[in-house]
Amino acid sequence: MLLIIPFIFLIFSGLGIFVVKQLNFNVGRIWLIAMVLSLVNWILILGLRLLMPLKISLLQWYPFTNFYEEGILFSFDANSWPIVLALASIQLAIILTDSTHLEELPSTNVWSGIFIINAIGILAVLSSSLLAVILLWTLIDIVELFIVIFTVPSEEHKNIAIVSFAVKLAGTFLFITTIFIAFSKDLSLTLASMALGAGTWTLVAIALRLGVVPFNLPYSKETPLRIGLGTTIRMVGVASSLIILIRIVPVLFVGSGLQLLYLLSVLTAIISALMWMVSKNELSGRPFWIIALSSFVIQSALIGNGESALIWSLNLLLVGSVIFLYSNRDRRILFLPLLAMVGFSGLPFTPSAAGWTALVGLSLDFPGIFNLFTLILLMLGYIRHAIRPARSLTANEKWMWVIFPTGLFVLILTQWLVFLLSDFNWVEFGVLWGSLIVILIPITVVIVLRRVAGLTKYSDWLVTLLNKIGDILIAFLGLNWLYKAIWVVFGFIQRIINLFSSLLESQSGMIWVIVLIAALTAIIQPNKAR
Repeated sequence: MLLIIPFIFLIFSGLGIFVVKQLNFNVGRIWLIAMVLSLVNWILILGLRLLMPLKISLLQWYPFTNFYEEGILFSFDANSWPIVLALASIQLAIILTDSTHLEELPSTNVWSGIFIINAIGILAVLSSSLLAVILLWTLIDIVELFIVIFTVPSEEHKNIAIVSFAVKLAGTFLFITTIFIAFSKDLSLTLASMALGAGTWTLVAIALRLGVVPFNLPYSKETPLRIGLGTTIRMVGVASSLIILIRIVPVLFVGSGLQLLYLLSVLTAIISALMWMVSKNELSGRPFWIIALSSFVIQSALIGNGESALIWSLNLLLVGSVIFLYSNRDRRILFLPLLAMVGFSGLPFTPSAAGWTALVGLSLDFPGIFNLFTLILLMLGYIRHAIRPARSLTANEKWMWVIFPTGLFVLILTQWLVFLLSDFNWVEFGVLWGSLIVILIPITVVIVLRRVAGLTKYSDWLVTLLNKIGDILIAFLGLNWLYKAIWVVFGFIQRIINLFSSLLESQSGMIWVIVLIAALTAIIQPNKAR
């Protein structure tokens, strides 16, 4: 039962924060309670590392006696522990950095939602059987949908939440379909058998479950919600999906489509990295960061390197969250996102060095060149968003000057703790020449552009032009036009259905029914009609 203690603790903590809100505690005291509870949860999960591995089976289910070998199974092992600790760190960092948004926060019930979503997300990451994965994925979707609907005001934003729910639900149904495919091949119903029998469709299902469609969460103006609750929803969805891919890497089989899938993932990564770089801010570019790093995870899985897949998953969650939560800027804390970049850079004996070896390689090939260029774009975008003007940290009370950067530091500390305490041998020299290229080129570009912008009289015109180009790329590749077209089609179909409904419900409805039956009979049996 030790395994589910973090889940139970977070559920009761979320409910406790909700109850405290009803008792009219002021927002400062509620924030302090949430912060302490998040810290306890982080320490608890870090301590469970000493007892690893842990397994628990809550229910033995055998709907197919001869094939189904697992019940509802949860595992705390070398693969799941880093992801669980990353989610706990993100939650703690969100609460700490929310200290600068206390007056802007619509309600402290948002923190209750963050606790509950993280609780279910942690349980989903621990899932290691088909039944557990499907149940937890569905529960995450339902809880997120209700929380989002109750925290956004407009119908338009609620429609976006419903679209996101539908896409992730489609991923779940596709995942269930892969189970039937494996079953039709007389394979046992386990994660390993499913990956072996329908690996390609499993990858597609996981991609749909990443939660990046639609690209924009329904928080267009409420910045605290976009930063806190938005980051939680994004990262829980990503973590609960990628952990399944990490678990099935040793047996993943995609057949003859391996080269095509690998090439598509490489191209997806470089396009997403470009979108990340030209995005207006880090929150708008968040889905593209997720897609680019998820593509690295998929590439690692396709070449059978589970350790690399785990490394890039942690980069996605932890390094990404540093910039997503970096909402208050000050030159004195600029070193924090730069320090996060060190963990991402792949320099020798850093957390990402082993991941670089898998994707770039010691001998550069065609995909390696594209991946190197993708990393340059990601690093350039990271620096651009880190130095972007934003609200000053010094505008807040002095105690927040310490609490806010502490939240960012927790994420960086977690990446290095996982690196040092992991059961995997991640201490590698890496690809030194590639790391230096990826670090030096973006820094040089930023310095040159800032110097040129300060010297030339056409600097304002250049900035405007670059922003316009970025807006055009975002408008086209962001697929918002596609969403609008789909809504137009759905609206047209809805009007046709309403028209038929009104006709059939009118006084002449019976006549229209007879006419429609006659028309359908003539279409289905044209010869007899003649």
